[in-house]
Amino acid sequence: MGFTLFTGCMFASKTTHLIREVQSRQVDLSQQLIVKHVADDRYHRLSFIESHDRVQLPCITIAHARDLLLKVHADISLVAIDEIQFFDRDIVDVISYLKEQQIDIIAAGLNMDYKGNPFGYIHEIIQLSDRTIYLNARCEQCGSAATHTYRLIEHGEIVLAGHKGIYEPRCETCFHKTS
Repeated sequence: MGFTLFTGCMFASKTTHLIREVQSRQVDLSQQLIVKHVADDRYHRLSFIESHDRVQLPCITIAHARDLLLKVHADISLVAIDEIQFFDRDIVDVISYLKEQQIDIIAAGLNMDYKGNPFGYIHEIIQLSDRTIYLNARCEQCGSAATHTYRLIEHGEIVLAGHKGIYEPRCETCFHKTS
């Protein structure tokens, strides 16, 4: 199956697609490793991957990409990673290692930050992907296909885990009108 990556702006159902893909594989729970970055505390649930529409999947949280390797054992055949954009540069090496071990990978993450720049190491991650699926949301301003994430509040840091009220999806035109 290889490495499948779901990417796009916020509210594009990336996590929902990741959860559905994991469930469709019908891999025994003992052979799955489901992780997300500790920065994703959107719904105050660190032990679940949770989509904006509240679809959930139990997971573990990790702070550094290399921590994932400490959780991989001989029976693991599927690794799912949500919010992959939050991980450090080591995530590229970790994915390469998992692929060498012929472990299937499903990941989801933003392709751009709220400024419209590549988020983290996502472009390197995309290059490793066997199948990249770009997802769109609906622009909150005009209803067109949204490809950007617009931050509604002032905050100095690039990483600010959030939801509606903090971010909204926007098309290219509406994103540039107000950014």
